[in-house]
Amino acid sequence: MADLTEKLIWILSDLPKAVQMGKKSLQIIKERANLDVFSNMYKKALSYAVQH
Repeated sequence: MADLTEKLIWILSDLPKAVQMGKKSLQIIKERANLDVFSNMYKKALSYAVQH
């Protein structure tokens, strides 16, 4: 059980970095091509990943 808890803590502590990287890549995508549909899908996927 402790092993699972440690993994959860590690994942959660790493989450802000993952979100930051996601935002950065979203920014790059937006700069290269203004694909609103794709960025909306990306935002939904990112917010889903953060919530679950």
